[in-house]
Amino acid sequence: MFAVLATAVSVLSSCLKSDSDYSVTSYDDTAITAFTMSTLNRYTTIVSATTGRDSTIKTTLSGAYYPMSIDHVGRRIFNVKPLPAGTDVKHVVATISTLNNGIVFLKSLTNDSLSFFSSADSIDYSVPRTLRVYSSSGSDTRDYTVTINVDNNTGTTFAWEKAGNVGDGAAEFSDLSLMTKADTLVLFANVGGLGWQAFASSDGADWETGLGSNATWSGNAVVKGDTLYQLLDGKLWSWSCLHDAVQPAGDASNLKQLVGAGTTELFALGTDGRMKVSADNGQTWTDEQLDSDASLLPDTGLACVSFDFMPSDDTDYVLLVGTNQNNSGAANLLWRKISQYGSHADACQWVYMPFDGTNYSYMPRSQWNALAYYDGNLLTVGSDMVLRQSRDQGITWKSNSTYALPSTLTGSRVAMTTDANGHLWMVTSTGEVWKGELK
Repeated sequence: MFAVLATAVSVLSSCLKSDSDYSVTSYDDTAITAFTMSTLNRYTTIVSATTGRDSTIKTTLSGAYYPMSIDHVGRRIFNVKPLPAGTDVKHVVATISTLNNGIVFLKSLTNDSLSFFSSADSIDYSVPRTLRVYSSSGSDTRDYTVTINVDNNTGTTFAWEKAGNVGDGAAEFSDLSLMTKADTLVLFANVGGLGWQAFASSDGADWETGLGSNATWSGNAVVKGDTLYQLLDGKLWSWSCLHDAVQPAGDASNLKQLVGAGTTELFALGTDGRMKVSADNGQTWTDEQLDSDASLLPDTGLACVSFDFMPSDDTDYVLLVGTNQNNSGAANLLWRKISQYGSHADACQWVYMPFDGTNYSYMPRSQWNALAYYDGNLLTVGSDMVLRQSRDQGITWKSNSTYALPSTLTGSRVAMTTDANGHLWMVTSTGEVWKGELK
């Protein structure tokens, strides 16, 4: 151990021109100041309740989303937010920062021997590991126990259960739109020719009736953060609960349809047929950049979902689907945007994802669409009432018996969303409420 330290000091000293030109300062105090996990692999085994067959899905997680806390008094390093079930913690690459260039060693699992820690090494953290950091002078050491916590929920079987009903089931809902705002489910729907109505529930069983009017409504509502935005009567409104006095959020005279929302942006279709974006909560809108002609943008049966794009920090993956009057093909129109919002974000454009006829696992053209991102997968339901799954961010879509719609479900249309607790929610045109969960 001391030979390694002596070699490090010797290497530093050999780079000096002379004692009079440079000096080397060593320190006695030492500590680990940061521990950051790199990209992690997650393996989820899904067992079909229908066929009994299983399949394993590999996804990746950014370790930066699971910060490690350092308790210098207790000499512990741990993550408060547990990694999701199925995360591989036997092969973890991490970077460590130390006080005053201290040198870190890893204690063996079988004896007291130490090995030099390298940020390029894949290390087994399935059990607590001991790190020992030496001061740059070699005179002092400090040990830390590293514990990487993983959610105990195995999440191997998906199951639906009926959670309740919206209304009495007598009225037929149309133009359904379901979203999650904070911990509340919010449903918008046209109710049996009586106009649109808003409903809210915290558990899917008990629903509160909120705002509504005699006017028909066509899905012009999206959630960004904890705020719901609604385009109505040529004005963009923002509100935080169903009974708030709403105020116009900004000028919406050039907007035709709200499309969706990312972490920092609102998206809409303009009256000129262009895609619009607002980075200031709807106060101002500008044209988006497109890689293809705007005539390929959908304007009917719109569905949009945004989720964290794992390969990059501070980045959303936004997917938009639907159709338009010019689309006579077999597939829906699909567009995606990889939207950066960090301090060094680059300008991003919407990219058209064409159906070229060679992809037999496409999303069929539908006059209405429900879309959700759940457990690393994109899920969609269209007018054929078949739930399809995409594991490649929207390129291919296949029916999967694991997520098949409940056999006792009634209704000719559904809306979907997810919540922060790992649930997939669905409301049907007859008002049935279904909750899906990996167990």
